[in-house]
Amino acid sequence: MRALVQRGETRSLAWRLEQLDRLQRLLQVEESEAASALAADLGKPELEAQFELVAVRQELALTRRHLRRWMRPRSVGLPAWALPGRAAIHAEPLGCVLILGPWNYPLQLCLHPLVSALAAGNTAVLKPSEHAPHTARWMAAAVARHFDPHHVEVVLGDAEAAATLLDQAAKTAGVKKGVVMKSLRAALLGSLQGPDLITTWQLLHAIGADQARISASL
Repeated sequence: MRALVQRGETRSLAWRLEQLDRLQRLLQVEESEAASALAADLGKPELEAQFELVAVRQELALTRRHLRRWMRPRSVGLPAWALPGRAAIHAEPLGCVLILGPWNYPLQLCLHPLVSALAAGNTAVLKPSEHAPHTARWMAAAVARHFDPHHVEVVLGDAEAAATLLDQAAKTAGVKKGVVMKSLRAALLGSLQGPDLITTWQLLHAIGADQARISASL
């Protein structure tokens, strides 16, 4: 999945918009099944399930509205000795993004970050929480129906499965993020307690990672 990004196949605006369209269709076609899964896992009434769906739809609308501008090169100033040269920052996709979902908002906190991952030209692996099994199985089936498996994949399993994915991510992450992901792996498997676990979350905050999900280059 990372090789696809490295070959440049995901960089175009057309590819990114197509993936966002696929996610939009998924939300439309699978809405009732998603609500049923959330009700089975968490006892959420239909209105509360809609909150999770609406949050993802709003993120999709915002992203589509601004994506062209976000993709434009951003000019930056140069020191006097470099003039009359020009410089610009070009945002490029990192590779394959790993998204670990929590149990309390199992749909929103998997699909919401997926919007950003796809808009940035990345592929993605989703690992929904095993503590919301109906939602996890629904997500795996829905993603398989609407996405190319080389673009978005859902991995089911328990904490061991999440730890294996983190091991893979740590191999290609920077040193600091690799240390954090190894600590998070230990936390998932229950071998971190007290100050060590607090330090892990502090490190996650320091590198800008949301505590509800970890995104890393695979």
